Amino acid sequence: MAAPRYIDYMPLDAIQPAARNPKGHDDDGLDRSVEQFDFTEPGLLDERTDRLVAGHGRYETLVRRRDAGKAAPDGVVVTDDGTWTVPVVRGWASRDDAHAEAYLIASNHLTTVGGWDGEDLAAMLSDLEQVDPALFVATGFDHAQIDAMLAEVTPGGPADDANDADDDGADEPEQINRGDLLALAGVTVGEPEHQVETGQVWELGDHRLVVAEVFDGWPTWTPLLIEGSLFLPYPTPLAPFADRAVGRRLVMVQPERYLAGHLLDKWARISGQAPTLRDES
Repeated sequence: MAAPRYIDYMPLDAIQPAARNPKGHDDDGLDRSVEQFDFTEPGLLDERTDRLVAGHGRYETLVRRRDAGKAAPDGVVVTDDGTWTVPVVRGWASRDDAHAEAYLIASNHLTTVGGWDGEDLAAMLSDLEQVDPALFVATGFDHAQIDAMLAEVTPGGPADDANDADDDGADEPEQINRGDLLALAGVTVGEPEHQVETGQVWELGDHRLVVAEVFDGWPTWTPLLIEGSLFLPYPTPLAPFADRAVGRRLVMVQPERYLAGHLLDKWARISGQAPTLRDES
């Protein structure tokens, strides 16, 4: 009968890492995670080697936190003499070194190989940021990553470019329906609060949003390009918050009014600034 798994609280300094570990760690991200969520996931100790096979980054985070004089997070028990004791999953033993190293690699790789559903992830992250920006930061994602994920499924983005190449220009790509557009915008129901019309130009701080076809609407958007500005066709709703938007003007051209309206909604909610309809009279 296989040994049962159990949780054992061990002194932090008694926990030894694997002899070899090719996995890197986002130290800053792990620090933010423990700060926000406490210590929630015990690592796994190999009974054969008495070394970790999973959880290295989390234990390194605890060492940094302790050595910096910070308080022990929830999940860590501090003894009377000040020793940090931390939970470890025990009861599993590798067959040999190759077996242990294969598990170490698999436990890290298989959590990421499945990827993400970009639309659902972007919507969840957007909702988190509106509830509590600190929670959004603690996930380890940033606006540029969300922007890139949404660009993969936004009309005119990389995915559509690939489809156009396969079609050899035979047919125009089919327009996605309104429900899909709302999903791309990070919402599930309802109309955008900002109702827009084709031909309008909106000011979002230093940025500009033009509601027009990218090619046919060039007389409207080209005069908005100034030195150092960035032309961005088919922007996602979070485009103004991407790293590339910092310190420069984005000239965004979005022909789809639903997405343009939700982009304005996102700008107003996240920046706290109301977008302004440019007066062309």
